[in-house]
Amino acid sequence: MPTLPCSLAPIRVAVASMLLSLDHTDRLYGADDLTNALNVAADAPDGARVDATMLLRAFLNEAADEFELGYHDYFCHTNNDDVVYVRIEMRSGRHDRLARKSIFIGRFSSFEEGRRAHVVRWNISMDDGVRAGLVTCLEGISRRRAKKRKSAAADVSPDEGGESIADRQPLVAVQVQPPPEKPSTVIYYILNGRVGKMVIPSNGLLIESKLRKNLLPGDDGDENALATRNYVTGSHGSNQCWIPAGSTAYPSNHLTHLKKQAKIVANWQALFDGGQCLFSERFIRTLSQFSLHNMRGSDEGTEMVIAGTIKGLAEEVGLQLPSASLARGCPSRKTLARGDKRLAADCLVSVVNDIRRSWREEACRQVLLCCCSCLFF
Repeated sequence: MPTLPCSLAPIRVAVASMLLSLDHTDRLYGADDLTNALNVAADAPDGARVDATMLLRAFLNEAADEFELGYHDYFCHTNNDDVVYVRIEMRSGRHDRLARKSIFIGRFSSFEEGRRAHVVRWNISMDDGVRAGLVTCLEGISRRRAKKRKSAAADVSPDEGGESIADRQPLVAVQVQPPPEKPSTVIYYILNGRVGKMVIPSNGLLIESKLRKNLLPGDDGDENALATRNYVTGSHGSNQCWIPAGSTAYPSNHLTHLKKQAKIVANWQALFDGGQCLFSERFIRTLSQFSLHNMRGSDEGTEMVIAGTIKGLAEEVGLQLPSASLARGCPSRKTLARGDKRLAADCLVSVVNDIRRSWREEACRQVLLCCCSCLFF
């Protein structure tokens, strides 16, 4: 694997991320298109833009002019076997060696596919997380360049005419546009028991006379309406509001929780409001299953155990359950007997299904043995 500079790793990751789009499969791009795509995706300022030299330094490999970086091995994309193909060519000229180099990058299924590709133009796409890493890298580069410019300006001395660089007039004057006006903020308030609302002035000062002027009249037009009613401060997180005295503000999710609890209590009481047992057939069968542990015991004993258990649970949770309602709501001996019969029927059906399933498996096994015997003989 080639040795590349670690400080420019976000640029390599950003290039590999943009090439993941299906539109960039088996396509080779030049340095200009790649740098423009990176700058547009990162919304980079002028002082922190990626240029061809920076891109070349990020992928410069002194050992080879052509190499590959695997998505699986180098960029940790476990389900991607493609590679980032990098080609560096030397142009003729009198510039230094780095300035005469051109770089071309693309995503291909193999190194050989990249060597046969030609340079094309492309569209831009980038992952948000990779874009954030690229922006952070460019901001750091911009800060380092700004420090270098400041140190270089401090070392420059005035010229022979006695005029310094700071005294020279700029060639171009840039007029800064004023920031857009913020939308008006409306404040709702209560003053001496009366409600009111007004727009906060631009200077942010709230005068008592303005507050009194913007008080809303009562329903009958009387300006003194609601003047004797007291209010207290209610808080919800970081927000505060005025609420009438004697009231309490709760979040809506707390009210929903209370409603669910009240529904459970109502369902408990509804089970014993009828003239007979309202338990479901499934619950009756469950009681019959646990009654098997009371084998050879009396039905009266089972009936009293169920009634005593329900009575004890109701007393523990504070539910007032009269004895008459308990007697009507608990299952009788006949109801428990019907539950025993239904449980026996369910057990019989389950056993029959197991027998049929095992018979089918045995029949299939016999057919396979017959087929094997025919093949050998």
